[in-house]
Amino acid sequence: MKPGILVSSGICNKFAVTAVSVACAIGSHLPACAADNDIEELKRAILQLQSQNQELTRRIRVLESSADAGQGSRAASALVNDPNQAQLLQRVLELEIGKAANEQATRQIIQDSLAKTGSKINDAVSLGGAIEMLVGRSADFSNTGTDTLKLNTAEFDFEIQVNPWTLGTFALQYVDGSGLPAGTAGTAAQSGSVDRINLDRAYFTLGDIQRFPLYLRVGRQPLPFGTSSGVQRADVLSIDSPLTVDAFEMKKNALGLGFGLPTPVPTRTGPPVFAPPVRPLLFSPLVGRFAQGLGYRPPVTRPKTPSAVPANPDLPPFYGSVYVYDSSDSGAASRSFSENISARLGYRSSGHCGKPYSELGNSGLCPWTLDVNLDYNSSVFDSKFLASEYNTFANQFGAVKGMAANAKVTLGRISLVGEWNGALQKAQFLDGLGNAASIQPSAWAVSMGYQFDWNPWVANIGGQGTFAAISYSESRDLAGVALVSGGTTSRVGFLPKQRLTMTLGEWLADGVKLVFEYSLTRDYSPAEGGTGATGRGLSAVLSYAW
Repeated sequence: MKPGILVSSGICNKFAVTAVSVACAIGSHLPACAADNDIEELKRAILQLQSQNQELTRRIRVLESSADAGQGSRAASALVNDPNQAQLLQRVLELEIGKAANEQATRQIIQDSLAKTGSKINDAVSLGGAIEMLVGRSADFSNTGTDTLKLNTAEFDFEIQVNPWTLGTFALQYVDGSGLPAGTAGTAAQSGSVDRINLDRAYFTLGDIQRFPLYLRVGRQPLPFGTSSGVQRADVLSIDSPLTVDAFEMKKNALGLGFGLPTPVPTRTGPPVFAPPVRPLLFSPLVGRFAQGLGYRPPVTRPKTPSAVPANPDLPPFYGSVYVYDSSDSGAASRSFSENISARLGYRSSGHCGKPYSELGNSGLCPWTLDVNLDYNSSVFDSKFLASEYNTFANQFGAVKGMAANAKVTLGRISLVGEWNGALQKAQFLDGLGNAASIQPSAWAVSMGYQFDWNPWVANIGGQGTFAAISYSESRDLAGVALVSGGTTSRVGFLPKQRLTMTLGEWLADGVKLVFEYSLTRDYSPAEGGTGATGRGLSAVLSYAW
């Protein structure tokens, strides 16, 4: 083979492929919202590269035309020794370097353009949410088997930030209307159930505790009481929540003042870290093998470049908040602001045993995090569950103060959560049958999560790859009471005495999660007002979150 032909075919083909691939990248993958300056600069670079490639091709062809089959060695020697041809060779090397730089610049422009879009609707609003479908089989305390197939969650979340000091959250949530009367939507003649789209959360925060110690938060929001943040899929790894969350989760119209001390010292952001990906180990590989068994052959693709892991922001170790909220929807008599108080005081810390993350490997204890807090509320009967179940009797006992204590710990690939929520005094009233009732509701829970294929950069256990979890919770004084309505007596205000859940889940792809769970529940004994029966359930949830 002639040296001239080797240079011509190799270099020209490389430049041709580069030009085509760059053009395709612009035409097919660059978002419409990419910066105009980036596009124009990229076009100019391609035109300049094409012009240089054409001149190089012309000169190489002149060399090839002057060489015959017996002059191959002399042409190769001339290409190196002749000053003009040496300059040509130098130019070839320069263009090779320029080509590589151009490819990198093209990729960076595309990546930057995609990063500018992401989930953003515009410069101020980002969209998130989730859709979950649940299928399962369960047996309740009467040993009645039930098959379930339902839309478990459908939610749109909007995050709004028009300036660095203000962040707003707005969430709409689908509510299954199967338990609501037909006329609740305003059409009394309507038959069947009425599904709803409810406003779940709508609040904004003024302040940034990484730069200033105080902040103000107003709107409809979860109150700080226990581990619940108002978003179940973000709080627990299980499908069923612990009894602590079921009983005491609170969401009210509130105004709160919070703090974080001391304010972190501003530091220069270090270089990005490219962490190894966490692989799904169970369901996703099985699906892949099954698809290949049916004849599917996935296209050969370049391995995905690991994404950069952003540095965790420094947060003040001591934090707290005080909220004033509206209790008018709790069924109790009107109360003043001083009787509607929710407060939290907490401490958090973290560490990595004095070693860089790259040296931690499969360390059993590092990196570690700790977050503990104490909560106070003017009345535990303002929770969503207790307010709806005991509103008929609330005027008989008024506000019942409550307290919660919880701790969250991560040790390497393991997460641990423990909490206790409860009333500090008894609620005494007459039930629907005129029987005296005296209850002091409380609940406690412990749970553990385990991350497979873990690495030290995994920030949230169960947030990617394959994970397992186990949770146990118990309630007290929540066996329920009798309610008479329309001549019918029913049992209201009860939760299981005990609940055990065992969960196995996996993120099949970005945003797609499959979770299987076995649950075991036990009712209060007959002496406590329950049935003493046991319930079981097996369920699966396929969800898509963005």
